[in-house]
Amino acid sequence: MVGSICLKYLVFLFFTYISLILFTGCETTSSSTGNTIKKITLSGAVIDGYIKNSSVCLDLNMNGSCDVSEPSTLTSNSGAFSFGDINVTGTLYMPVIASGGTDTATNKSFTGKFKSIVDTDNAPQAGQLFVTPLTDMIATSFLNSPAQTYSSLQASIKQIAVAYKISEGYSNKSPMQYAGVFAITQEIQQTLALIETAATKAKGISLTSVQLLQLQREIKSAIITQISEDVDINIEKVLTKLETLSTITIPANEKSFLTAQVAELKVAIDSFVANKNLTAANLNTYQAALETEQGKVIAALENAASGASLTPIKINIDIFAVPDTNTTDTNTTDTNTTDTNSTVPVESNTTTLSFGGVMVDSYISGAKICLDLDSNGVCGTTEPSTTTDGNGTFSFTNLKVNKNTMIPLIGFGGTDIATNKSFSGEFQSILDVNSTLPTTKIALTPFTDLAKVLFFQSTIKNKAAFEASATNLGSAFGLSSSDIVSDTMQNIQLFALSQEIQITKSLIEFVAKKVMSKTLTEVQKKDLQYKIKNALLTRILDNGYQNLSISEVLSVLELDMNIIIPDSNRTFVISQIAEVKRVFSLLSTDANIHEWALPRLQSVVETALEPAYTNSTYVDMNVTAESVTYSIFDKTDAVFDASACIKDTYYKNTLIDSNATEAIRASDSVNGLTLNFNNNSGFDSANKVVLYYPLLGATKTNESVTVFQNSYYFAFDKAWANTGKQIYIQTPKNTNGLYGCQRAKLDSNISSEIQFTKVYRYTDTNAS
Repeated sequence: MVGSICLKYLVFLFFTYISLILFTGCETTSSSTGNTIKKITLSGAVIDGYIKNSSVCLDLNMNGSCDVSEPSTLTSNSGAFSFGDINVTGTLYMPVIASGGTDTATNKSFTGKFKSIVDTDNAPQAGQLFVTPLTDMIATSFLNSPAQTYSSLQASIKQIAVAYKISEGYSNKSPMQYAGVFAITQEIQQTLALIETAATKAKGISLTSVQLLQLQREIKSAIITQISEDVDINIEKVLTKLETLSTITIPANEKSFLTAQVAELKVAIDSFVANKNLTAANLNTYQAALETEQGKVIAALENAASGASLTPIKINIDIFAVPDTNTTDTNTTDTNTTDTNSTVPVESNTTTLSFGGVMVDSYISGAKICLDLDSNGVCGTTEPSTTTDGNGTFSFTNLKVNKNTMIPLIGFGGTDIATNKSFSGEFQSILDVNSTLPTTKIALTPFTDLAKVLFFQSTIKNKAAFEASATNLGSAFGLSSSDIVSDTMQNIQLFALSQEIQITKSLIEFVAKKVMSKTLTEVQKKDLQYKIKNALLTRILDNGYQNLSISEVLSVLELDMNIIIPDSNRTFVISQIAEVKRVFSLLSTDANIHEWALPRLQSVVETALEPAYTNSTYVDMNVTAESVTYSIFDKTDAVFDASACIKDTYYKNTLIDSNATEAIRASDSVNGLTLNFNNNSGFDSANKVVLYYPLLGATKTNESVTVFQNSYYFAFDKAWANTGKQIYIQTPKNTNGLYGCQRAKLDSNISSEIQFTKVYRYTDTNAS
């Protein structure tokens, strides 16, 4: 038995592997060598201060050097550079390397090397690729990662941002345009210079240019290694790690001096950028003055005898005490130059967001909806959340969130209003912050839930990735991408497919729990539900939904959960899901079932399935269109009208409530209540409707009254006359449990001219 199961898994995995190869090949644009080709353009600037005549290259082979065959250029007087169309083969994350040149702020030679990492699938806009000390630290962290992936790049950005206490959104900004970025770049570069001085002294030799670059790499690596362990920067620990990397010994007195001096450096820079009205010109002036002060520190360090006491040197710079004469060369046409008369802006990386949405199996009331800001799959206590109303809708107002982000929305709990049962699953979707408006309506459905799973498998999680997820999933279902993210209750075919998926997940979860033979914690239950979604998604994408093999889905789940589903349970699930698909296929094409009957359809199907769950055995589902569409309204001598009257819950909860929230047009506290009902839900959206629940046996006091059924009266206000507007009047249940319903057009202001027609509609939920 075990051997046959293993063989089955091996055969299944072999064909899974083959299908993945074929699937991937169809989506890849390749060169003759089989590698992906991308064409990109890049332009920006190299900045400590602006560095002119710096050699900038694209490290296409990622070997850390500028090879002769790789594109290269020189920066202008404002540090600007540009590359034309570049064909990039295969590389996703490409280093841009800048070396040499002259710093225009200090007029000193630049002897180091800066790097920046370009995501070739999402290249920066023209003029926005900056190569700075800050991007260099991120690049060092990224290139030291075990694998160069989107996740490791984001982790490197976060690591450096946290260590230097700067927002992640500023990591790729220009130091000459943002004061906070200027402060960090100066802190980094001046710290590196101080450590380089101590390390060079410890080596006791004059370093060649190659040896100097190697030492600079080791210093950066020591910093990255230290902050990966401690989060915050600790200079003393950095020096200890550098000693190991460079095989040197830095005297204890120099270590203490450097630790204190870097702290002094940071205080001086932070004080300057926090309290001055800064421009690009006086940033240059400050940098020049800072390097002069740092020159004194370096001299003291170089000349200190072994073991001699070193006292930290106070940095006092007030460039506003003297005329500012050190300006940037602005005689250039480069688009990268900065207006030297403008104040350096402090741009917010956040935006205010308002939007709404709906959670749909059928509509789910009382569900918790949250923004999963940290994308950990859990609604944290500090993350924004709300609850769906009785119609499954929700809204968020004036949320402060980061720009340029894709945020998961999570919905769980609540009650399905079609079945009146607790909803035990979870639906997710993805919110694109940059594209979201107050009018945006986000749907959380079985489809968006699968699209979210597929999106999180993407290397790059941006708007294009979510759109691709919706497109690929739509193709597998034979739908459009817009169908995948829409409210499934508005289309019977979408609703039927979404119900098939939801019931399929439920049946598979049911047998998996039986196999596991234990009560699952909430975490274990959520893990099982996720793995069921993933197993379904894998097979749907490979073969298309119409060719979906539930047996293969179960095999994927068995491998993922390390369980074995007995043949009896396997047969039960496969056959029952086939029966569910048969029923929905039949009903979704029946012309008598309209969108407003979908909650009834769901309720009837779930009722028919209850014995399958109770007895763990297959059941024939005796569900017909008639079982879904019978009316709770009196159909005798009545005309069918899809908009006729309302459902039972409105009769109970709205019409007899004299404090109803609908706009009351006229009321008679003795004889009855007449309402202008403005909610379009369930009615013809082109026309508002007036609803009336009369009291029996009372004489109307209005001069214009209409008797429309035995002793039922409708009090008519002449002001309501409006050609094209219809009214529906519903009476209480009769002895047979049916409602009466009358329809008329308000096309006259003479009540006797208003003629009523008896009408009926199919109920959409809670039939009595």
